[in-house]
Amino acid sequence: MKKKISLILAFVLTLSLFAMPAAAADQTEVENTIRALGIMTGDEKGRMNLSDDITRAEFVKLAVNASVYKDTAAEASGYSLFKDVKSSHWASPSVKIAVDNGWVTGYSDGTFRPDKGITLEEAATLAVRMLGYTQADLVGAFPDAQLAKYRALGLDANVTATRGQTVTRRDCMNIFYNMLTADTKQGTAYAATLGYRLDSAGELNYTALVNAGVEGPVILKSGSALAAALPFTTDNMTVYRNGAISTAASAQAYDVCYYHKNLRTVWLYSKRVTGALTAVLPGTSDPASVTVAGVSYTLATSAAAHSVSDLGEYKAGDKVTLLLGRDDAVCSIVPAESINDTVYGVVKAVAKSSYTDSTGKAVLYDVATVVGTDGLAREYTLGGGTMDPGTMVSAGYTGRAGELSRLSEKSIVGTVGDDGDTLGDYVFSGDIQILDTNSSGGAVTVSRERLAGAQLAYGDVRFYALDAAGKIYRLILRDVTGDQYVYGIITSATETKPDPDDPSTSFNISGSYSYVIDGKPGAYSSQSTAFGVKEGGAVFYYNKKGAIERIRNLRSVDITSVSDLWAEADGKRTEIAPGAQIYVYSNGEYTPVGVGTISDGDEYRVFGYVDNGGFPAGGRIRVLIASKK
Repeated sequence: MKKKISLILAFVLTLSLFAMPAAAADQTEVENTIRALGIMTGDEKGRMNLSDDITRAEFVKLAVNASVYKDTAAEASGYSLFKDVKSSHWASPSVKIAVDNGWVTGYSDGTFRPDKGITLEEAATLAVRMLGYTQADLVGAFPDAQLAKYRALGLDANVTATRGQTVTRRDCMNIFYNMLTADTKQGTAYAATLGYRLDSAGELNYTALVNAGVEGPVILKSGSALAAALPFTTDNMTVYRNGAISTAASAQAYDVCYYHKNLRTVWLYSKRVTGALTAVLPGTSDPASVTVAGVSYTLATSAAAHSVSDLGEYKAGDKVTLLLGRDDAVCSIVPAESINDTVYGVVKAVAKSSYTDSTGKAVLYDVATVVGTDGLAREYTLGGGTMDPGTMVSAGYTGRAGELSRLSEKSIVGTVGDDGDTLGDYVFSGDIQILDTNSSGGAVTVSRERLAGAQLAYGDVRFYALDAAGKIYRLILRDVTGDQYVYGIITSATETKPDPDDPSTSFNISGSYSYVIDGKPGAYSSQSTAFGVKEGGAVFYYNKKGAIERIRNLRSVDITSVSDLWAEADGKRTEIAPGAQIYVYSNGEYTPVGVGTISDGDEYRVFGYVDNGGFPAGGRIRVLIASKK
């Protein structure tokens, strides 16, 4: 049985960076796999020139790249096996490896003819031999026997050349790709013989291929330093920044950079955490993690570990900025004042914090955790006074001191364009950051596309900032999407309310509720409050101390069909919110599932719950509950 390569073109660094479909291999999948494996990577500018014919010498070179001899080819240099392939010929090492392993032979006149285009039957013969098959395993004579085996093994998929024709570089690319899925004579997937780990289904995970070739991290000293940090030119290069497709021009100082030479792909991260360094664990003699802004982060590089060791420059209490890379691990640590960008955001929490100084004394201080428009939490010391959660602020560091200032409301009105690129008369910048907030400190980043078509009234925009071109590049909203609230299911509700006909019961008010949020059960009770809710989907409101202060039912809708992104409800298509809670209800239990589980309309009856808070960009399904029919 022919094994299939699972091409999940995703470089998983916690955030999803790029993705390709995992269906039958198209030419994009083929090319990216061949590039990732280093079999064929293109010319000095990354051009694959797939329509060009390929020579015998070039094909043999690529065959060695697709073999276990890839890294030892240099050891085969210095041999003149043919009159026209001297030891100085660029393909001499590859030709020797191919001849020694019986993949190729020369002509009877003692030549190899390295510059001659390779025919399909010659390429097919080499590929079949690389898989371990000899003439004894074939039926018939050359080239019919070799071509028959080539087709039986599935090596002809997407190859257009026919017998007698010269294969193109595209044909070559497909032949080697097809070899990876084929079985060797011993019955083992060829990819496994090259050392690539296969799962129980015989599938090769593309993510592992990409990760194996990723290099970095490199900390950029400036945006223009990107090109100098790469071992390849920036021609035909793919750039991702914080998980979104971007360009080389987006690179900035202090970005964390990873790259894949064969794929000519770059991943940039500007995720940072700023605050006081309060702990180094397990200790400064052998640092493995640090705690900043109340959160622990793993140290990913020796340089970062050294900087907080007993030999490094940072001590407990220092204000630092962590530069985070893949998996949110610390790649470098710099003084907080090094990155002096002004941060706009809201206060999420105010609390006491402490650290132990060099003398062993505990130092206690007040801190405010601020969520910026980039979604990152930063910690700032409060020198005096207080700030409630939900307070809108601007923040930055001057010297070693954090500066936190209240922001005044600055609102505009208008409709967001259908493409999510304008708001009224203003244009959004390409790198706009948008934060939707509520009064208790809840905050969530949203994309500009998320706001497309929303009509924003006065007060919906709390603050905006313009860049040098007059475009909005920072935007703080108030209750526009509803994404910043907590949603779940009320599983039971018991309430006591006054009897209007009995004055003695006027103070008889109580409520007891059980609920499920993110698959976790919880309970709330009060002897003085009843929320007037019933079982079903609900939104939970929290006060500034993080405690539930109100629960409200969502609007229920009967779902007739469900897909990955949408559901048919009340005769119209309604979008399922990202992160929506989806459960199967059975025997009194709510089991979290993916939307694919309940998409079969013949098996489940599905109820949906839509936010009904009047959000300008709301009206999405927040909870789905399915039960077997």
